[in-house]
Amino acid sequence: MKHTFLKRTLRFVPICLIFLTACENEPKESKEIAKEQNEQKFTKAGEKDAEFVVDATSSSYNEVSIAEVALSKSTNAEIKKMAAELKNDHSAIINELKKVGESKSISMPVAATEDAMEEAKDLNEKKAKDFDKAWLSEVKTMHEKSVKKYEDASANATDADIKTWAGTTLVKIRSHLDMIVQMENKMK
Repeated sequence: MKHTFLKRTLRFVPICLIFLTACENEPKESKEIAKEQNEQKFTKAGEKDAEFVVDATSSSYNEVSIAEVALSKSTNAEIKKMAAELKNDHSAIINELKKVGESKSISMPVAATEDAMEEAKDLNEKKAKDFDKAWLSEVKTMHEKSVKKYEDASANATDADIKTWAGTTLVKIRSHLDMIVQMENKMK
């Protein structure tokens, strides 16, 4: 009896090992890969600047992803107009950041994060009556976080080009946040 139990148990060991190995080899997000590559390339100060560029790029990819959901899901013309503006502006920011990254040899993310994709999926599953408020809440939170990061970079980046770019772009990010808050107040 003991021998049979041991044989059955041992049959499952290779299966368990396969699952454990698969979990360890999960593909990393492009944002994580970029950050790891930049850690190896730069000094601490340069790494912080590179981290801002990576975060800002990733955030803009996330914004584009969430904006696309609003363009397809919302029935409110003003929300669709805002989403189109956010998509266009953040697509332009991505293109600018790609140039900054290339000129500074910064490894860059190439897609929205898994969390943003999951949030987009969750928003897409909302009922029409709940969608607009949930979408506004999400983009407001995203922009509040971005404003803080851009403020920090515009004040503390060690690379003059990144510092200037962050300060200039901060104006646009703040205008997005103001627009979102106004729309949110309008919909109360």
